[in-house]
Amino acid sequence: AIGAFAVASAAYAVITWERIGIWQNDIILFGDMIEKYPNVYFGYWMMGNFEKTGGNLDAAMQNYNKSIELNASFDDSYYNRGILYDAIGNSKSAIQDYTTCIRINPNSSDAYNNRGWDHFLLGDTAAALHDIDTAITLRSDYFEAYNNKGWILYTSGANAKAIENFSRAITINSGYARAYYNRAAAETKGENFKA
Repeated sequence: AIGAFAVASAAYAVITWERIGIWQNDIILFGDMIEKYPNVYFGYWMMGNFEKTGGNLDAAMQNYNKSIELNASFDDSYYNRGILYDAIGNSKSAIQDYTTCIRINPNSSDAYNNRGWDHFLLGDTAAALHDIDTAITLRSDYFEAYNNKGWILYTSGANAKAIENFSRAITINSGYARAYYNRAAAETKGENFKA
């Protein structure tokens, strides 16, 4: 029995040693997965994530496109591709992908928040506030969404409501510097209008 255990242990050690080269980084690991399982969407999605993190947006886009081609019902591929569209300034395409993500997963507070921000960038304040309010309803501790809502209200001239939302973001996350900065801007703007 000890001899069989020793042989099995040695065999597993050799297999493990051979796999170490593949485990050296995420790109190689998921490249290997894609090579071995080219019809599995997950490898492309993961590769897209790592390419995006590394700043290779074209490669990330290709991987998300392939992930969607292989599995059109995986909401995270649409969500992450929407982020890429945002990164290149294509809010309309981002909205389409966030909308698809929401259709697949109606509880995606991040997709609502991001779609809301894109609506704001395109000048549709009502749609922006609706989406961001939905994100907050889905996740009441969503400090980034409160900050985004505050900024939209601030740019619309609703300083008191903007300050309330920035303050809510700060209450949820006291380390969120952007909300402090934005609240100060709204407070200063409000004081300037009083003078």
